[in-house]
Amino acid sequence: MFIRSSRLFLRPAWPEDRADLPALADCAALTGADPHWPTRHPRCVVTQPGPCGAALIGVAALVPARADTELVVWIAEHARQRGLGLEAAQAMLVLAGTLGHGRLIAHRFVDSPASARMLARLGFVATGQTRICHSRVRGIDLMAEVHAIDLAPPMADPPILTRAA
Repeated sequence: MFIRSSRLFLRPAWPEDRADLPALADCAALTGADPHWPTRHPRCVVTQPGPCGAALIGVAALVPARADTELVVWIAEHARQRGLGLEAAQAMLVLAGTLGHGRLIAHRFVDSPASARMLARLGFVATGQTRICHSRVRGIDLMAEVHAIDLAPPMADPPILTRAA
């Protein structure tokens, strides 16, 4: 699955991507390394096209999480603070709606106020639940808040307009 936003290109991960973004070695579950991942739960690498090609800057995924689907976005440190995580997340929300997801959750580590701001801008709301989640990038378990968003149901077939006689 390929997604183009104004500044980013999201695509499936390829084996050679691991050399360009070392953190991908710890994010195999996010990058679709398993060729049999479900089509309702795509996993993409986030690239930023430029004059010298597309730089790999992160991962974005819709991951099965218990009875829910979780939005996961991770942007490499050198590409943060420019709204690229928000843009990747927005693209994934549109895709989630297209794929028929009615609700998504997201975890945000309690020591990440930037993630809280991004989730709020996307329309996620804190559920009041907390969980211990493993940070693959940091290699430790951390407390995380659960946020959720209800997506608009996919639009039914538009009505067929006829001319009045």
